[in-house]
Amino acid sequence: MESLRRLGCDVRVVAPVPWPKRSGQHRPLTPLEAYPTYWYLPGIFRGQYHTMMQWSIGGTLARVSCEFRPDAVLAFWTDPDGTVALKHARELGVPAGIIAGGSDLMLLPADRARRGIIAATLQAADHLFAVGSVLQQKAVELGARPERVSNFLCGVDLERFGPGSRTAARERLGVATDGRMLLWVGSMGQVKATERLLHAATRLVREFPDLSVTLVGSGPRVGALRQEIAANPALQGRVRFAGSAGPDTLPDWYRAADLFVLPSRSEGVPNVLLEAMTCGLPFVASDVGSIKDLLPFGPSRVVPEGDIAALTEAIGAALRAGNATVAPHSFDRLDGARHLLDHLGLSTGTR
Repeated sequence: MESLRRLGCDVRVVAPVPWPKRSGQHRPLTPLEAYPTYWYLPGIFRGQYHTMMQWSIGGTLARVSCEFRPDAVLAFWTDPDGTVALKHARELGVPAGIIAGGSDLMLLPADRARRGIIAATLQAADHLFAVGSVLQQKAVELGARPERVSNFLCGVDLERFGPGSRTAARERLGVATDGRMLLWVGSMGQVKATERLLHAATRLVREFPDLSVTLVGSGPRVGALRQEIAANPALQGRVRFAGSAGPDTLPDWYRAADLFVLPSRSEGVPNVLLEAMTCGLPFVASDVGSIKDLLPFGPSRVVPEGDIAALTEAIGAALRAGNATVAPHSFDRLDGARHLLDHLGLSTGTR
């Protein structure tokens, strides 16, 4: 949204906050943002989540639209967010775009209660921005019109992310300047399968006695991961929980590491990989979503999802390749913003 503003767009943001996560930090930083509470019944009536979201945020959408008449409505996530955004756009008589990020197309349609809603939303959207070629194809399979689907990468802020000295980055972060570091960044939930990195690291410490693992982020599985580490002598003193990193700190974690590891069960094209590549950091990841679209990139590799032996071998191979500099591959967030505007039919005069 900030990149759209930098291109001259006037933007308003309505970001529903699920009621279990409601806390004091979800307050508007400016009059351009609103954070209404999204009330729903966890685990049941999933086929009506869009109805619950509409009921929860309808008043906020109406208020914002009275003060601000948009030329288009954009949503991230297909259902319920995209379904509600599409209804709102139709009421306003403007185009609706939806960014599909991964699990909303790869996992949620397996629920028969939601598949019909998701398919109808995809078919009715004026444009679907699918993150990666696999999601692009999946959207068409679910009923989206091929001419209304494009392969979309959000990109990263090139003023913040870029290559730099590994030693200097580690000094700024206050970590040892020697030794090999594996990095993981994200939300520690079931789909991210962070424990697989720990299982691979356990197998690698004999060959790489200076190996450490840094986990940046938080999430519901932090406690379980800590317990697993405490019960594993091979990982004692090797795993660092860095917590959630701010935008000023995160680029240094990419620069400080030797390899990024992402063993997820499901992804689209994770922005953390785009950030890592922009900083010149190679990766080993599960072959899920459209991660393969990012290859070739230095010693980066994808491995079969859930195959710990293959994950371990790929990490070892990348570490054996040494610290040869990998030419960064930059993904400009402004290009992503231009892509959104172009496919929503917004010219300079309508922004």
